[in-house]
Amino acid sequence: MMTAVPNLALNGWEGLVTFDGGVGAGFFSNHKFGVQDFEGPVQIVATMGVRVNPFSHAYTGFRVQHFSDAGLYGSSSLGVDMYIVELGYQF
Repeated sequence: MMTAVPNLALNGWEGLVTFDGGVGAGFFSNHKFGVQDFEGPVQIVATMGVRVNPFSHAYTGFRVQHFSDAGLYGSSSLGVDMYIVELGYQF
């Protein structure tokens, strides 16, 4: 899987909170997963999230990511929603 998703990020409260979102394209080398068939290799990807930086190098966040063919391969399109919890440390 390969994606290209430009993001716009806005932060506030002196860098404590960041909101971001973006839309782009994804390419799947294999678009069949078990009994699910996403009909083709090209998918539309959308993402949005919020990140909180409680300490100078640590962060936590929540992200929603969606991908589907947006009807590109016909009316029987499938989509996937992922809910991601982020925990990280920046060096």
